[in-house]
Amino acid sequence: MPTNRVRRTATTVTALVTLALLAACTGAGRPEAAPVGSATPAASAPAGAAPSASVPATAAPTATALAGPVLGPYGLGRLRLGQTRPEALATGEIGGVDGSGGCGPVELKAAPAAEVESSGVTFSDRLGMVAIHAYSGVRTAEGLVEGATYAEVKRIYPNWVSATGDGGGKEGHGVVDVPGNAKAHYRIDVFQGKVRSISLQLKNQDCYE
Repeated sequence: MPTNRVRRTATTVTALVTLALLAACTGAGRPEAAPVGSATPAASAPAGAAPSASVPATAAPTATALAGPVLGPYGLGRLRLGQTRPEALATGEIGGVDGSGGCGPVELKAAPAAEVESSGVTFSDRLGMVAIHAYSGVRTAEGLVEGATYAEVKRIYPNWVSATGDGGGKEGHGVVDVPGNAKAHYRIDVFQGKVRSISLQLKNQDCYE
């Protein structure tokens, strides 16, 4: 081999070695850093993980759900205004019915023993069941119960007016239309500022005043 070719080969090898050493020292070949301000991909969240931002829980209803049997707009339980005596007896919700007819009261089996005489149902020979007289714990469909104040009566039934005028018009019995039943009204009796009794009755009932 000529001497000049040997020298050129040696020079080339030396240059390549030098370049390799320089690349190792300067970090050539390493991944470039991301430009300033560029977004870095976020790590994937494991399946089912809760989001980092807290989600406010749904607020609980402010009003407590009303409980108890509901009187109206057509009856109480399985009892319905207009039922015949046999139909009402078949519900199992009233006591025995006097076969002699008339407008005598019939007890409600669900009523407390102390309220048997003040609650019950009334039958008309002509119209069938004309009234249901509630016992304590029963509420109207709009939420009125025995023991409610006069102010609550007026809030729920603004059109209630005492028919007797007692207590400056704030006591006595009065009637209001039943929402949802154009043939009936509630008879509400207020005594000493509190509801003493509530009845659901046909507007054309013929058994009492």
